[in-house]
Amino acid sequence: MPVRAGYMLYLVERAKKCLDFSATIYIIHLFICIIYGGWPYSISWWVVNGTGLAVMALLGEWLCIRRELREIPISRYRSMIFIGPVRTSLTYIDILSQMFDKGNSTGKGVICSRFSGD
Repeated sequence: MPVRAGYMLYLVERAKKCLDFSATIYIIHLFICIIYGGWPYSISWWVVNGTGLAVMALLGEWLCIRRELREIPISRYRSMIFIGPVRTSLTYIDILSQMFDKGNSTGKGVICSRFSGD
């Protein structure tokens, strides 16, 4: 059960879909059991599989929620861009501030003047 919940973390990736995925897996398991040996009349079979379904769904949802609530690192949004022959690393804020910098002699932004051929 914990292994299947770990698989859900990578296959499903959303906490809302964990119960559906778990129920689908156990329904497929039920159909395979019916084809192989007939309808399961044993109470212990239903208890074990019902408990397995509940644990798989709850543990999978808990793992997915933990992943969804992790903090997103800011350094992830840095981009590598080419400006002329030199490759530099600028953030989007740096790019926007350079584009709208009107302090140079042409009146255009630094990046805009480089790409417009002036």
